[in-house]
Amino acid sequence: MRTTARPAVTRVLLLATAVALLVGTGCSSGSDTSPLDSPNNATTTPASPSRPVHDPPSEFALGSGSPMPQEATAGRLTVGGTLKDPLPIALHKSTAYVALPDRVQAVDTADGRVLATIAPREEAVRNSAEWDVDDSAQAPAVVPHGDASTLLAPFLVEQSGTGTQADHTAVELTGSDTDSHEVTWRLVLDLPKWAETSLSTLYTRVSGSENGKALVTVWDRTNAITFAVDVGTHKVLWTLDGFWAIGIAAGTAFGATLEDGTAHERVAGHGIVDGRRRWIGTDSFGLSAYSAGPHLIILRGRDYASGEAYHRLVDARTGTTRREMPADLAGADCTYDDRRTLVCSGKGAEGDVAAGLDAGSGEILWQLPDDAADRVAPKVSTAWHGRVYGTTGNGIVALDARTGKDLPTAPAIAPILVNETVGLALDESGDILMAYPTSG
Repeated sequence: MRTTARPAVTRVLLLATAVALLVGTGCSSGSDTSPLDSPNNATTTPASPSRPVHDPPSEFALGSGSPMPQEATAGRLTVGGTLKDPLPIALHKSTAYVALPDRVQAVDTADGRVLATIAPREEAVRNSAEWDVDDSAQAPAVVPHGDASTLLAPFLVEQSGTGTQADHTAVELTGSDTDSHEVTWRLVLDLPKWAETSLSTLYTRVSGSENGKALVTVWDRTNAITFAVDVGTHKVLWTLDGFWAIGIAAGTAFGATLEDGTAHERVAGHGIVDGRRRWIGTDSFGLSAYSAGPHLIILRGRDYASGEAYHRLVDARTGTTRREMPADLAGADCTYDDRRTLVCSGKGAEGDVAAGLDAGSGEILWQLPDDAADRVAPKVSTAWHGRVYGTTGNGIVALDARTGKDLPTAPAIAPILVNETVGLALDESGDILMAYPTSG
């Protein structure tokens, strides 16, 4: 339902051992940005004609589906044909951007054609042919800024040295035009020494974006570093070594940090413009956090001193608790519908549960199951723009995100990802990811 970060399975944040926190608020060394003529950048095929939009979609054309590249689900499906990791995909209009460790494919969802391939100039640390890296790529990000939008894709690369200078591992951040899919600028982000000597796998992702600012995070099993980048100017705003950014909400970059050489996990918030710390949470372990709307984040973990579990909505601007989450939703994950509602779904004490919360106040708007109304809880696949998609024992359902009521039209699919033109879902076999155009 969400796309937040952790080493192999995004969503849970866990820093298992101590690292030193080195704070640097200034420009990281990086290359100047300019249009490049690197191979595999240019659009190879014109896109299909634009399609009607439906916001939010209520129906999908099941007979007009197109298969997505196999790379989109490689290493992410169970034997039973269910998705075990989030898809490495960003949707923008009728294009699906599919991330691999060494490239991003721009795929036309109308027919599955690869329109363009976005690749780093330097050699990628891992390539898609390696058997053990299928699930290492994270979804790229479409970042609006002004009247334009840019696809951001970070790649871990081996930066070639010159003369007696050794090669170094770095991040090559590419910015691509979302209309032509061509790379228009690149920025090299230098990494600290721990990235060179790490014995565990390195990962990178765009952790979040807001108002033309984006966070790029690199991590291994025990270390992390975050870069804040202005997408319009292609400049690094600040760098925090030892900070594992998870997202941005209300102008605040939030994530986990360690201090004083301890192994305690603490969620902290930093201003997205200057990197200054705005707040820091209590010592915890088993910690996870993710965005829950324009101003809220969800924190889940255990207090380090008492061992007591907590699950709460927190104001991203101040770190103050807005409300404790209901005990019935202790096993639920939540998705912000990009409008006004936080939709939660998962396992409760007695079976599946689902609920809708106001993304501004945290007020519970509805909750299922409802024994009095003889209604069961759906398994939610996603929520978008006021509509909830999911399944029950009776089949596929759609609910109103604000009321929880069943909508009169049941869609043909329960999409995993959706926008105004397309829904992505596994086919009946559970082996192939399909793109189904919206039809109502």
